[in-house]
Amino acid sequence: MKSFQTGSLAGFTLIEVLVALAILAMSGIALMSNVGQATADLGKLNDKVVALGIAEYAINTVLIQEDFPELGSDQQNITLADREWSVELSISETPNEKVRRIDALVRPEGEVLARQEYATVLLSAFRTDMSAD
Repeated sequence: MKSFQTGSLAGFTLIEVLVALAILAMSGIALMSNVGQATADLGKLNDKVVALGIAEYAINTVLIQEDFPELGSDQQNITLADREWSVELSISETPNEKVRRIDALVRPEGEVLARQEYATVLLSAFRTDMSAD
């Protein structure tokens, strides 16, 4: 029968294994946190893309009109991508009386935030009066 000698064998102690396991666990937690943040950022990016499409559509409806747009604002709700969106379209004057500024402010419906910096998208365009003098 063979006898085993334990003196020449090398291995990991229990403490070394537990430390390695703790390091792996912390790495896993950090990785899961980053994945969660990336998922949330992807949702915000999707909202911005949808809101940008809505804002472009709202502005283009004014730009393609034959008549020079009147000053004022309009608010409407649009359903797109399974969500309700609030669209505020405002037409304002500029220092040049033959140019109008068109702003489309888009945010998810239900967000009652008056300040523009909280909007999902604020898109601006300008329209000139092409009619003959």
